[in-house]
Amino acid sequence: MDCILNHCHDGADGDWILIVYYAVAVSCMLVSALFSKSKMIRSAALLITAAWAYSLFAMLYIGGAAYLYVAVMINCVLAWRFFRLAQRDLFPIVLLLIVICENLFLGFAIATSFDWWWTIFTLNRLFELMLLYIIGSSLFRMRVLKSVDENRKPPRGWRAQFAAI
Repeated sequence: MDCILNHCHDGADGDWILIVYYAVAVSCMLVSALFSKSKMIRSAALLITAAWAYSLFAMLYIGGAAYLYVAVMINCVLAWRFFRLAQRDLFPIVLLLIVICENLFLGFAIATSFDWWWTIFTLNRLFELMLLYIIGSSLFRMRVLKSVDENRKPPRGWRAQFAAI
């Protein structure tokens, strides 16, 4: 039986592969957010990176059903920060909705003692959705700013608002 901190079971090699996979995905999100030159996207990416690192440590150190309570706490902090960011701009509203969905699902999983594998599977898909939203927003913002530089025309409509974040 292999262990990572207090997380012990026979499939620790698979856990390392999953950790490296998400570390690469979070790094890609962080790099794309930094290249987008947007304070809002960069702030959201840094918040998600910190939450991922903290929840990874909690998962490996606490583990089990107690981890779900820590995940609720982390998501409540994220929801509060995204709510505060959403008061200034539209970009974080999608992230706020994803975090609210995560908390609702975690409440359901805790209340019904939902299967551990399906709980983690669903939380991972929601996390990947957040990563893809930030990466997509970063790439779109870089594309809009590049077209502004090439065309010498300022963006109009919703593109102007998105390029301003």
